[in-house]
Amino acid sequence: TKVKISGGGRCNVTHAEFNPSDLSKNYPRGEKELLGPFHTYASGDTVGFFEERGVALKIEEDGRLF
Repeated sequence: TKVKISGGGRCNVTHAEFNPSDLSKNYPRGEKELLGPFHTYASGDTVGFFEERGVALKIEEDGRLF
């Protein structure tokens, strides 16, 4: 199943940055607010969620995970 609402036909699921502090810096308008949630549910958790379900993810050169 494809996500039907996305920017350009693809929707990245997370970013290949596994340190919550560094990950939150990718969101300048919400860096402080996202730091807590990223500590609770980080990129590695997202990757694990998909891998447990047999969904292979691809890392783009800029770090986006599809």
